[in-house]
Amino acid sequence: MIPSLKMGHLTIKNYPVVVDDGLENYTCGIIDGAFGFDLVSKGISFKFDTRDSLLIMTSRKGFFAKEEKGHAKVPYKVYGNVPFLWTKIPFARPRMLFDMGAVGGWFGLPQDLLDLWAKNDPKIKQQIDAMTVNVDTTVMTYAGLFGASYDTVINGELCIPEITVGDIILKNVWVTTATHNRAVGSSILEHVSLIIDAPKKSFYFLPNDGNPEILVNNRSRGLDWVPVEEGDTLGAMKLIVRKGTEAYEKGLRTGDYLVSANGVPISCQCDYMLLTRQEKVKRCVFRSPEGEVKEIEW
Repeated sequence: MIPSLKMGHLTIKNYPVVVDDGLENYTCGIIDGAFGFDLVSKGISFKFDTRDSLLIMTSRKGFFAKEEKGHAKVPYKVYGNVPFLWTKIPFARPRMLFDMGAVGGWFGLPQDLLDLWAKNDPKIKQQIDAMTVNVDTTVMTYAGLFGASYDTVINGELCIPEITVGDIILKNVWVTTATHNRAVGSSILEHVSLIIDAPKKSFYFLPNDGNPEILVNNRSRGLDWVPVEEGDTLGAMKLIVRKGTEAYEKGLRTGDYLVSANGVPISCQCDYMLLTRQEKVKRCVFRSPEGEVKEIEW
């Protein structure tokens, strides 16, 4: 229990802290700790100013009123200290988690939810089928901030022409259904600033350049990473490749190992994570379990 925790001019008394919960295993030394959404439930409002790289926190009501004026109010409900908000897609208005931890993510829809909508309404099924670009039964993997997960799912890839979140209109959004979450990811903050107004229990999305329309065009390469098992000396990261995708067409297959990226040897997952935070990966070298070397340009 930290008696006094200071963030800028804000002081929080008696803040409970979990020590050594394994977070450093997945953040590669980039951060020392993490704050949960429970701060908002205590009445603290936030502004993530991604245009000027500022984080503003306040316990004052109405502090962001002038900036919020003229922007759509997006109410949220809190379930287990996690905020959910409503979004609009062509065939539904799903309740979504705003996932600040979904680094690089835009939008996620689980396959079972799409199946439910399609089962209940033939017109929705037609719309979903028209937007579905690729379907594959494969292994879902995710190696991210909170560890690696594995599951076998029917993976679909959709191209949704328009998604509305508050004022923001996301155009040409590629969505993978290989997820159990309905999530709006953090990549939206590359283009907008976000106000979380605790007293109003609302989000406000503010376009950084004044244009509410964002062309996303985030088509997946069709691969995921999984950490190798202990004792595997062939590489540090193994691929899961989905059929019919760009990665598959370039000759990559599930089980191939990542050797280097942009000429930098990859000896562990952290090597790759740190590299991607510094530059865009354009060249990769892979090796198959049989020893075949594959050089790929993205």
